[in-house]
Amino acid sequence: MRVSLGRLGSVTRLMACAVVALLVVVLGAGLAPARADAQKIDGAITSGTLTPTDPVPGESVELEITWSVPDGVHGGDWFELALPEGLNRLTSTFDLKDPSGNLVATAAVSAGVVKFTLTDFVETHNDVHGTAYFWVRVSSEAKPGQQITVTLGSTTTTIIVGDPGGPGTGGPDDLSATKYGHWRGEEGYGDESDFIDYVVRTPVGPFDTVTFKDTLGGGQAFVCHETDDAEAPTVTYYKIDPNTGAYLATQYPDEDETTIDCTEASATLTVTVKDVPEEFIAFLTYTVRVTEYLDVYKNSALITTDRTTDEVPSKVERMGAGGDGEGDIPDKPATVVVTKTADPISGTLVGPEDVVTYTLAFDYEGQGAAVPVEYTDHLGGVLDDADFVEVTNDGGLSVTGPTDGDLHITGSLSADTAVSYSVKVKPAAQQTATDGDCTLRNQVVKKGEESGPTTEHPVQCFPRVHIAKVDEYGVALGGAQFALTNAAGTKSVELTPKDLGGFVSGALEPGDYRLEEVAAPEGYQLLAEPVLFTVDDEGVVALTGPSENGPATVSLSDDGVYVITVTDRRAYTLPLTGGSGDVAFWVGGAAVLSIAAASLVVGRGKQTTRRRRAQAVDQ
Repeated sequence: MRVSLGRLGSVTRLMACAVVALLVVVLGAGLAPARADAQKIDGAITSGTLTPTDPVPGESVELEITWSVPDGVHGGDWFELALPEGLNRLTSTFDLKDPSGNLVATAAVSAGVVKFTLTDFVETHNDVHGTAYFWVRVSSEAKPGQQITVTLGSTTTTIIVGDPGGPGTGGPDDLSATKYGHWRGEEGYGDESDFIDYVVRTPVGPFDTVTFKDTLGGGQAFVCHETDDAEAPTVTYYKIDPNTGAYLATQYPDEDETTIDCTEASATLTVTVKDVPEEFIAFLTYTVRVTEYLDVYKNSALITTDRTTDEVPSKVERMGAGGDGEGDIPDKPATVVVTKTADPISGTLVGPEDVVTYTLAFDYEGQGAAVPVEYTDHLGGVLDDADFVEVTNDGGLSVTGPTDGDLHITGSLSADTAVSYSVKVKPAAQQTATDGDCTLRNQVVKKGEESGPTTEHPVQCFPRVHIAKVDEYGVALGGAQFALTNAAGTKSVELTPKDLGGFVSGALEPGDYRLEEVAAPEGYQLLAEPVLFTVDDEGVVALTGPSENGPATVSLSDDGVYVITVTDRRAYTLPLTGGSGDVAFWVGGAAVLSIAAASLVVGRGKQTTRRRRAQAVDQ
């Protein structure tokens, strides 16, 4: 592309190496999260050195320190080193790691202060200490003989700025074609960043035409257009005193006599200018963006004039920075950690007579003497639906019980071990409404603690029925006796008395059943027919056959038990002799009323039965 040249030659900026670069601190990756209560640590830097101690203005100096922090500090705490005036940073941030690669601290500098921020490493180690090194640059404004004093812990070092010598003698050696580059950060010249500024310089003119062909090495890309961070490639003419090499005047080439061919995706920049005046040197300045972290960035340019062709290489090196840290892991008191597993695994549905084996794994951690063990496995939520079988492995510990639903594990450990025991789910015939909740649920708890590992298994339970005996007014009656069998009458189901006139059946497997009243309460009639009902595969209980219209209803209680309510009627004694006097009339009238009331009860019972059966099926 063809580009006109502006009048703001960035070479002026590059030549002004006297600008003091202030250090910018950016917190490094891997630090502990910032803490509002983070503390500054005084006296952490113990000693240090500077090399060399007689640098000239603009020269780089390596600074090395040793450091140590007290036990008990936290991640996020920091210590710092203030650089004296006259020393400017080069490297922005660097990490301090232990021999295993664990991050101990991150170092960075801001406004002349090197700040070391600690990580959580210091919370798990004692006697944390280490070293650090980084480069600084002596200010180009420093004067020969100026003293810069740096105190590093117990060490005080004084730099005496040297004399860089005279301006040069001029001539071909001093004024030949050259190329050089400098780091440029956000705060000025010299500090390592994402940008490098280059200068390519011709010999002394005059020249009719000069062509610069610049080729980048790896890890760099041209900045072809002006941005907030860099200017576009620019050519400026400087008049040179041939005897001293001093710059005497500045001139800019005509826009129509300059072309710049620059593509950011390309590794080559070509610039052509015309009519370089006598005793003037053409300077090409441009910026590249760093695209890859390298120790050295190489570059070369081919400068072709009317008289000569010169190839001028250059390289820009990272000064580098780093450090290390280490600490001792304190002795950790031995502890025991328990975990609990089950076979089948927790959450698995188990059925009647299935065996569940529990295993308590005791993991011994740390060093030292044997650790006392005192745990309780609360099995009350297991033994309501299952029977304890046996301890299959005591792991060298004492296992007692279960007593009152608790299994006790005691002893001491100096190595890992495991305790195993098993339970067996009760048969369906032994499942009762007064015990199980159809879940094997337990928890292992260490003495002095309130919670611990748990397991839980749902149990395939079968429904039970609660038989309620009432009179025609719904009042509970005592004294009745029932027999519950399968429909064929070949298998009996145990009935357990419960409350006044009530019974609870054992678990009922899917099938058809008949409930027969074998003894009625005194003064009441026996049921004329047995109550017939069925239990489906989902455990729903429903009346069947004639029982749907008989003196019985079925409903589902809030606690999930089906209730079969059986209504008995009073028994009346008729006179054996005599006419149809008042007594006969009374008995006859009572019989009529009884029949009418019975009809109402039966009708209401029929409606209730249908409604409750529908409700049970829906549920």
